[in-house]
Amino acid sequence: MRTLLLNLRCSLRSLWKHKAFAFITVLTITLGIAANALVFSVFNAVLLRSLPYPDSNHLMMLHWSGRHGQSSDDISAPAFALVKNHARSFREVTALDPINTGINLSGFASPQYVKALRVSEGFFRTLGTMPMGRSFTPQEDQPGGARALVLGYGLWVKEFNKEPDAIGRQLRVNGESYAIVGIMPPDFRSYPEADLWIPLQLGSGATNPGNDYRVIVRLKDSVSLEQARQELEQLSETYRQLYAPQMPSGEVILIMSSFQGFMTAGVRKNLLLLLAAVGFVLLIAATNTTLLVIVRALARSREFATRAALGGSRNGWFGAFFSDSFLLVVPGGVLGIILAKESIPLVRWIFPGDLPLAVPISIDTNVLFFSLAIVIFMFFVLGLSPTLKAFKTDPAAVLRQSSYSVSAGPSHMFLARGLIAAQAALTLVLLASAGMLLRNFVALIAVSPGFDPEHVMVLQVSLDSNRYLTPPATAQLVEKICGQIHDSPDIESVASVVGLPFERGLNLPMHPMDAKAKVINTAEYRMVSPEYFRVLRISTVAGKQFTETDDGSAAPVAMINETLAHLWWPQQPAVGQFVRAGEELGGQLTDVPRLVIGVLADVREAGLDHPAPPTLFIPLRQTPENIMKFANRLFLTSIVVRTRSQANRLEEVRRSIASLDPDLPLASARPLSQIINNSLLLPRFYASFTMAFSAFALLLTVTGVYGLLSYQVSQRVREIALRMAVGSSRSSVVLLIVAQGLRLIAIGMASGLIGCVIVSRLFKSMFYNGADQSSILSVLGVAVALMGVAAIAASGITAYRAASIEPMAVLRNE
Repeated sequence: MRTLLLNLRCSLRSLWKHKAFAFITVLTITLGIAANALVFSVFNAVLLRSLPYPDSNHLMMLHWSGRHGQSSDDISAPAFALVKNHARSFREVTALDPINTGINLSGFASPQYVKALRVSEGFFRTLGTMPMGRSFTPQEDQPGGARALVLGYGLWVKEFNKEPDAIGRQLRVNGESYAIVGIMPPDFRSYPEADLWIPLQLGSGATNPGNDYRVIVRLKDSVSLEQARQELEQLSETYRQLYAPQMPSGEVILIMSSFQGFMTAGVRKNLLLLLAAVGFVLLIAATNTTLLVIVRALARSREFATRAALGGSRNGWFGAFFSDSFLLVVPGGVLGIILAKESIPLVRWIFPGDLPLAVPISIDTNVLFFSLAIVIFMFFVLGLSPTLKAFKTDPAAVLRQSSYSVSAGPSHMFLARGLIAAQAALTLVLLASAGMLLRNFVALIAVSPGFDPEHVMVLQVSLDSNRYLTPPATAQLVEKICGQIHDSPDIESVASVVGLPFERGLNLPMHPMDAKAKVINTAEYRMVSPEYFRVLRISTVAGKQFTETDDGSAAPVAMINETLAHLWWPQQPAVGQFVRAGEELGGQLTDVPRLVIGVLADVREAGLDHPAPPTLFIPLRQTPENIMKFANRLFLTSIVVRTRSQANRLEEVRRSIASLDPDLPLASARPLSQIINNSLLLPRFYASFTMAFSAFALLLTVTGVYGLLSYQVSQRVREIALRMAVGSSRSSVVLLIVAQGLRLIAIGMASGLIGCVIVSRLFKSMFYNGADQSSILSVLGVAVALMGVAAIAASGITAYRAASIEPMAVLRNE
C-alpha cells in the first residue's frame, strides 16, 4: 500500500507539471465515455431492458408467415377466436385493434380528444397488470354489451384529481355514455399508448376475414417455445380446413415472435449501427490517448533509464505507468458519467418520439456497468501500452544517446505511427458513414411531396359518432366548419380530406372495369371536398377537378393520380375510364363503379422516402354510407386551411367547432410543414448523432497527429537546425513536416477505404433511392478531403513551429 501511494503521489506530481497533457487526455476520455454512455442509454431503453410487465419474456405476438415471403403483422377475427378457444400452450390470449385514432371524450368542463385502445376482456390479465376497480367482463366484451371503460392514470389525475369515487361515473365516448369501471396504475404502459381502454366487443362469432387485429399471448410456464409453435401449426391447418376461401394468399401458418422483438424490429438495425458508430469513437479515443501516453513515455525514456542504472527494478515501471493511467482514466470516467447524466434531457428532447421505449432513457445500472467496462478497458490500455514499450527499451542504449539525439529511432515510433494509422482508418469510416447518412437526409429534404405545404394549417376532428354515420351528415358538418373558417380574415381557401398525406388513410383493392388491367390489392382511397386540390396546390395533369355539383344525386366520379393511370392505361387516356374499389372485400367496403374525370400529379402519401402509391380520390358527398362509417371510425377528418399570413386563428376555429357540436373537440392543429418535418425525425436523429461523433473523431485524429509530430520535432531540433544551417530554406522544413503528417494519415486512409466499402453496402438498403456508385464515391471523396485538410492543418501548425527555430541559437548550446 505504501508503494502504491508513493506511485500515485509521484504520478500526480508529474501530471501536474504537464497540465496540458493531463487535461487533453482526461477530456478525451470524458467525452468518449459520455458519448458511449448516452448512446448506450438509448440502446438499453429500447432493446435491452424488458418491457414493464411481469415475466415479459413470456409475452408473444401472433402473425401470419408464408413460405414465399408473404406475411401479416395482424391476424383475422376467426383466427383469434380459434387460438383463444383451442390453444393449450397459452395462459392468456388477447386481441386489440391496432388502428388507434383516438376518441372524443366529454363529460368534463370541455370535450377532449384522447388516445383510446379497443381491447378484448383479457388484455390486462395478459399483460399482468390489473386496474384498480375491475377489468372488463366477458359480457361487456360481446357485441352490444354494456359500455365500460378503464381510465389511464394520467387522465384520472388530470380530470378527477385522484378521486377514488371516479369509478362508476359516466363519460361520453363519441357521444355514447360509458361507465368507468377501473383505473390503471401510474407505471402502466400499453403499446400502442393510450389514455383509456374500451372493450373490443369482437365476439366469438366474428367472420370478417381481414387481418385487422393484433393478438398478444402469454406462454404457460410449463410450455416450451417449440411446443407452442407445433400447436400453432396444427391450428393453422384447422383454420385452413374451416376457412379455406378466407386464408391469406399463399401457404401461410400462424407463428409467434417476442412481443418486445416485434415492437423494436423497425429500429433495431439503425440503433445497432449508431452503437457501432459511437464504438468507433471510443476506439479512436482509446488510440488517441494511448498515443499520447506512449509519446510521453518516450519523452521520459531517459528518466526511466536513469532509474534502472541506479538499481531501480523494471517492475516498478508497472506501478508508475498504471498510477498515471489510474489518475487519468478514473477522473475521465467519473466526469464522463456526470456529463452523460446531465445530457440525458437533451437526448430526450431530440430523441424521436415514435421509437418504442421499454423504460425511459436514463443512466441506470446497465449503463453504469457498461461505462465501468469502458473505464477498465481504458485503464489497462493506457497502463499496459507504455509499460510494454518500456520493457523493450535498453536503458544503456538510451543513456549512450545525447540529450539532443534524433528522436528515439524508427523502432520506438512504429507503435505510435500504427496508432495514428488506425485512428485515421476508423475516422475515415466514421466520416463516410456520417456523410452517407447526411446525404440520405439531404436527399429526403430535397424530395418534393407533390403539394405545397407553406402557409397551410391542418385541423383534425374525429367523426366517430352516431351523429355522422351518413355522408350527408358528415358533409354537412364539414362544410359548415369550412364555411365558418373561410369567413375569417386572411383565409385563402379551405377544404377537407379523410386520410391526410403522410398519415394513415383508407386503402382498398381496386380494379378497372377493363378486365385486361390488373387488380391493385392496396391502393389509397381518399374522400375530399372539391377545394382540396386547390388548397394543397396539386396540379391536374389531365381532365378536370371535382365541383360542388358532384354530390350524392350526381353520377359517381373519381380522380386518380399519375401512378395509377400509368399502371392501368399506359398507352391510352385514363379520363373516361371506369374504376371500382373494395369489391374483393365483400359488401362492407364495396364502392360503386366510378367514371374517371381527371388525373392528378403524384403525391407522396406514405412519406418522402416512399414513392407515390396508386391513389383514387372521390367527392366527400359521394362516399358510400358503409365506407363513410368505416372511415370515420378509423381515421381523422382533416380540415386543410391555406392562409395569406401567419396569423394564428386557432381559438376562432375552436369556437366555430364548439358552436356546431359542443361534444366535438379539436383533435390536433398544426402546420402541414410540421407533419412533413415529423416524418424526418429518425433520419435527422441518426445523421445528427453520427455527424457529431465523426467531428469528435476527426478532432481526436488531428490531436493525435499534432502530438506525434510535435514530439518528433522536439527530438529533431538539432537535425532541423543543421539542415537550415547548411542552406535548407524554412519552406523546405515546412514541407518536410507536412509530408510526414500526410504520410501518417494516408496509410490509415488506405486501410479505412476497405471499411468504407463494407459500410456503404450496409447502408445501401437504408437510403432513399438506394446509393449509387457516384454518390458513394462523392461521399468518400469528401471524407478523404476532410482527412487531408485535417492532416495538413495539424502538421502545418507543427511545421510552422519547426521552421521558427533559430539554427545558431540551437547549435550554440552544444
